[in-house]
Amino acid sequence: MTMKIRKTANDRLSCLVGIYYRKNMAAVMKEKIKENQTLVELVIGIFCFGAVCQIVGIFFTHDQLAYAVSLWIGIIAAVGIAVHMNYTIRKALACDEGTAEKVTRTSYFLRYGCVMILLGVVAVTGVMNPIVTFLGIMGLKIGAYLQPFTHKLLQGWMK
Repeated sequence: MTMKIRKTANDRLSCLVGIYYRKNMAAVMKEKIKENQTLVELVIGIFCFGAVCQIVGIFFTHDQLAYAVSLWIGIIAAVGIAVHMNYTIRKALACDEGTAEKVTRTSYFLRYGCVMILLGVVAVTGVMNPIVTFLGIMGLKIGAYLQPFTHKLLQGWMK
C-alpha cells in the first residue's frame, strides 16, 4: 500500500514537472535562439532556399524523387557545415592566435574533404544528381545572404 502511494506521488511530480516544462518551453527556446541567433538565422535561410528550390524543381525535373533527395542531402550538408563552422569559431576564439589558426585551417580542410566525399559518393552511385546536391550545399551561401532578412523576422518573433 505504501509503495503504491509513493508511485502515485512520483507520477504527480512527473506530471507537474512536465506541465512546468511545457509552459516554459517557449521561453527556453527563445533563450537558446538568443545564444546562437546568427546560426539559427543562417539555418532558417538555408531551409528557405531549399524550399524554394524544391518548389521550382517540381516543374523542371523529370525524376522528382532523385531531385528532392539530392537537394535535401545538399541542404542537410549545408546545415552541418554551418553548425561545424559555428563550433570551430567558438573553439578558435577560446585559443591563442597560433592555435586558433591551426584549428580553423584544420576544420576548413575537414569540411572541404567531407563535401568532396559527399559529392563523389553521389556522383559514383548515379542514383542522385551531384549538381543538385551541390546546389543544396550552396544553400549555405544563399542562407548567408538571407541572414539579414531572417534576423528581422526573428527579431519580430522574439518581442
